[in-house]
Amino acid sequence: MRKKSAQYQGYTLAEVLVVLMIVIILGGIGAYSFSGLRDSVLVKQNIEEIKQDLQLVQQKAMLLEKRDGEGWIYGIGIDFTEISDGKYTFFKWCSPFTAYGDIRTRSEILAYDSGQIIGVPTPYGPNAKLPLDEWEPSSLCNRNAGFPDIPISSYLTIMPGIEEGKIHAGFNIALIGDASYIVFETVTGRVFLYDSDGMPVSYSPNGVYIPNKLFAVEILRNRGMIADVIKVYPLSGAVSHDIEER
Repeated sequence: MRKKSAQYQGYTLAEVLVVLMIVIILGGIGAYSFSGLRDSVLVKQNIEEIKQDLQLVQQKAMLLEKRDGEGWIYGIGIDFTEISDGKYTFFKWCSPFTAYGDIRTRSEILAYDSGQIIGVPTPYGPNAKLPLDEWEPSSLCNRNAGFPDIPISSYLTIMPGIEEGKIHAGFNIALIGDASYIVFETVTGRVFLYDSDGMPVSYSPNGVYIPNKLFAVEILRNRGMIADVIKVYPLSGAVSHDIEER
């Protein structure tokens, strides 16, 4: 008796193309979803890194341990001018004084003499201005050691051990507003904001406080028009994280 051979029905070209289209579409959706998830994870890591560094620097300012021979330190700051490249640097703002006591160490604004307009030249550096052009190559605030009675300008030095912070740079990262530098005052931890020229953002030339000025950095996600925004408020140093549509 002859056995009947099994017969298999083949697919038509149209059916194969339909299946391929479905596979391609599903693969594209999966890749897009994975890319979006990856962006979310990396952005969250960036946000947490910046928040942790802000907290770390504030703590170091409040619990500052001066090294042998160092003079008074106005505060510890962060330079965010290169945040678009995924990096920022830490620094100390050294006063021209060997100890706390001068009016500029006791004023409501860092390095401020209330008898002078903000930014005007003084023997101790521009009044209340961050001395961006005065950098000391060492990490010590001891430029005035041995010469306590000779006026010198305030200056900046690097922070030993935490010279630079880095985040993932695969996003559009930008500063919002005028503030490019944050300085945490020694002992109190109060926050002061400065623009790209080193001028105080939250004060008028006469030293009057200007409300609603804050530091903000925006991280625009690659998928969709969604931005994560970190905001730092002056004086209190409160930090917020908002998600905004663009």
